[in-house]
Amino acid sequence: MSELVVSGTLTLDTTERAGAMHVEVPGGSALYGAAAGSLLLPTRILGTVGDDFPFGRLSALWQRGVDHSAIEVLRGPTFRWHARYEADGEQRTTLVRDRGVAEGRVPPVPPGDDAHYALMLGSTEPRVQV
Repeated sequence: MSELVVSGTLTLDTTERAGAMHVEVPGGSALYGAAAGSLLLPTRILGTVGDDFPFGRLSALWQRGVDHSAIEVLRGPTFRWHARYEADGEQRTTLVRDRGVAEGRVPPVPPGDDAHYALMLGSTEPRVQV
């Protein structure tokens, strides 16, 4: 195995807990999976974002070698998720879940130079994972 390919959500998350609010933080299963996977293997992310996705805020991840060239950028808003966590940090209420340009979209899989890779399927719609 020479590469890890990670497919899943790429989001802008807003979270509230104990009076603190973190607004539009880049997140999603593909992003976190790629961050972890890149510690062991060259890693490529597949996903769909809007033209408002803040790629520049993730420069440390890109400098570590995560390949984001397979992220499809479409005109419109990136998937946004907003949740409020209880004080214990375990219970949460989702306030907003707007898939934006990712709604119903299956990200295109670019051809690879090497068929020896591992595929990590992050949290997303089962239809997309198939």
